[in-house]
Amino acid sequence: MADRILKPDSGNDLVLQNDDGSAKIEINENGTVVATPSLQVDNLLINGNEIASQNNNGNINLVPEGSGNVNIQRVDIDSGTIDGTDVTVGAGKTLDVSAGTFTTSTAQKQAIVDGSTIEAQDLASGSGTSLPNNVQDAITRLGTVTNGTFNSSIGASATFPAGKIVGHTAVQMQQTTQVTSAGSIAELDTDLRLTYTAKSSSNKLLFQVYAWFCSPNSNHLSWSYIWNVTDSAKVNGPTADGSRKSVHWAKRVSAYDPNDFNDMNYMVFADAPSGAKTYTIYYGTEGKSDQFYESSLSSNSGVNAPITFSILEIQQ
Repeated sequence: MADRILKPDSGNDLVLQNDDGSAKIEINENGTVVATPSLQVDNLLINGNEIASQNNNGNINLVPEGSGNVNIQRVDIDSGTIDGTDVTVGAGKTLDVSAGTFTTSTAQKQAIVDGSTIEAQDLASGSGTSLPNNVQDAITRLGTVTNGTFNSSIGASATFPAGKIVGHTAVQMQQTTQVTSAGSIAELDTDLRLTYTAKSSSNKLLFQVYAWFCSPNSNHLSWSYIWNVTDSAKVNGPTADGSRKSVHWAKRVSAYDPNDFNDMNYMVFADAPSGAKTYTIYYGTEGKSDQFYESSLSSNSGVNAPITFSILEIQQ
């Protein structure tokens, strides 16, 4: 059966309309088809700039064939919510929210931080490399610190690499009043006492003693050790064998004249105890009288010299 053609006179448009002209279809000479006031095909209504579904709760599906895509040059999603599917940014593409705000949940923020490497400059203000004050104030925990400068207190839970000095106390006593020691070992000077609380009982303490002394015209022996006043015990004293003395330092001096200068210099390495402990220097001689802080000789050959006593705590 042959097709039937309905067309207007030359130069005119073809118009199909209802009785009162309120609805019509115009096929124009310029190749356009205009439906007034709207066009409905099955459940789709095209009216002005709107494409709407006419069935109850009906979806509008744009379905390309095969590997084809639905390409939309500009998109404005009403109400700003995409909640029915995942949104994937393709390789080499950018999700740009620089002109707005990218809002995430608390859990998502944590996941982003956990999966990222954040440098100080990433958190710094402007072009600086220091953390802003509010970030510094909010830091409550650190991992292993390998270098840097710390200007405040450190919590008990902080850890440092083995071999680092994590605590220190010291005294350097100097005076113009001579202190002497003769005979049995006893406390040299109560002004040299140091009280220290170790940060961890798994660490080590390093005790250091340095003192000048004068032993006038003497060939006798001298001894010294570190004493724990709190526990009434020698600090890591060596095991005595027979009648030998258990000491940390010993020396025989040589007699020359009344102005015989010598030095006492030793270190003691010991386990760090728990709690605050007070330590001091014990000293004794074979019978001679040794002079500290000031020599009896008052000419320019005599001296005044300090005693230094320090404790270092070393991370293990």
